Amino acid sequence: MFFKNLNKIVIIHFQPLELYPPIMNLIGFLLENSDLKILIISNKLNPAINFNTYKHASNRIKILRPSIIHCNILCRIYNYIKFYLFSFYYLIIYNPKIVLYFETLSSLPAIMFKKIKKKKISLMCHYHEYTTTAEYKNGMFLNKWIHEIEKKNYHNYQWISQTNKERLSRFLIDINQPFIRKVIFKVMPNYPSKKWVSNTDKKIHSLLELKFIFIGSLCLKNHYLKEMADFAIKNKIQFDIFSHNIKEDAIDYIKNLQSTYVKYCGIIDYNSIRETLKGYNIGVVLYHPTTSNVKYSAPNKIFEYLSCGLDVLIPDNMEYAMNYVNQSYRPRIIPINFNQLDSFDYASYVNNNDLSYKPSPYNYEDVYQVLMTNILQFQQNSN
Repeated sequence: MFFKNLNKIVIIHFQPLELYPPIMNLIGFLLENSDLKILIISNKLNPAINFNTYKHASNRIKILRPSIIHCNILCRIYNYIKFYLFSFYYLIIYNPKIVLYFETLSSLPAIMFKKIKKKKISLMCHYHEYTTTAEYKNGMFLNKWIHEIEKKNYHNYQWISQTNKERLSRFLIDINQPFIRKVIFKVMPNYPSKKWVSNTDKKIHSLLELKFIFIGSLCLKNHYLKEMADFAIKNKIQFDIFSHNIKEDAIDYIKNLQSTYVKYCGIIDYNSIRETLKGYNIGVVLYHPTTSNVKYSAPNKIFEYLSCGLDVLIPDNMEYAMNYVNQSYRPRIIPINFNQLDSFDYASYVNNNDLSYKPSPYNYEDVYQVLMTNILQFQQNSN
């Protein structure tokens, strides 16, 4: 029965779902707000990452995971081939009217299927990350080769989205295809659910209440870990770190500090973040904007911290994220020079309790409603 339903969509997501909260949020939203039957093709999570495997209670979803991401090059090649053949086979068997893929590495079977079906299907894609022309050119050969195939087929797509306007603008310059209909290009930001939004003002009445939290990938080279840790120790402020992707140099650095003020708390599952954030006042974003992907990003964590009522510290050299700076009401987004944290007068922020409180307006329900409306319209047009 699953394969006979007409309201079908296939979503291809090469990377494991559990590492990308936006795709998990999108799947849940589509299942809860439409009658679509969804076939997901992804990869298995590395057992070393202690996340719960993503599942959904609905009987309108089927998740297939043909491979696992390996470090060994021969295993990787085998699994790429296996994933693409497997995905293409199930596209033929399932025969959906709509295919949505995420990132270049997921695209090959979707493009092949579109070539066969032509106008009978709608092809859609979304990019979690922004990859420059130079990064494609100098990066993994497979990714570069497939992206060349993508570019030759973009004119046949019905939807192409990036996570913000700046990334989309640069993407359009990179692909240099002005003849493609502008209407297919969209912005689809990464926000948490409305259910995360806190209506409780986290006023801080004492410096003793101050607790910082960082959630995300972490290493010494590409993050302001040293700067933030030094600041926390010097000012005797609790700074807790949660990461599923933390490099050995960062772990060793934290251990060698031997400080009770800076603590690595291990992995945190996405569904536990909201409850965990209740115990903190300020969330920090520690990215060094060393790549265009980071420079022109507004990380998910900004909006997750905000939704839970936390003030947010961001590096003042994250160009796109600076568009969200707000210091006129709580929760605030405060730009910081992490190389000059000694000049950061955090006490003045703590004592500034006369600001009004406005719950975060950023939620994925409003964003995904636009995508779902397009999907249903494509579905209707194809029947």
